[in-house]
Amino acid sequence: MLNDPSVLKRLAQLVPVKINVDKPAGSALGRQLGLKGVPAIVFAKPSGEVVHLFTGGVSVEDFLVHLDSAEAVFRAQTPGTGDPGSDSSGEAAAGG
Repeated sequence: MLNDPSVLKRLAQLVPVKINVDKPAGSALGRQLGLKGVPAIVFAKPSGEVVHLFTGGVSVEDFLVHLDSAEAVFRAQTPGTGDPGSDSSGEAAAGG
């Protein structure tokens, strides 16, 4: 799903981070983020504030719905972010 061209295009403004929850540091971060299982996708602001999280495998279409939700929350909470295609989004994504 993360290799799909439509997903890659939408993720171009984000910073992907892979967390290995089998390692102590990854496990601690997973608990801090509230991960309940793997795989998990977390959309967070650069500050680390989680704006959207989901667990489990999803189709490309469902992933794009989650991405839409994350972008909407981020734009609503962050003044001056403009439209989702702008360079000012500043979002980060972490995948588990």
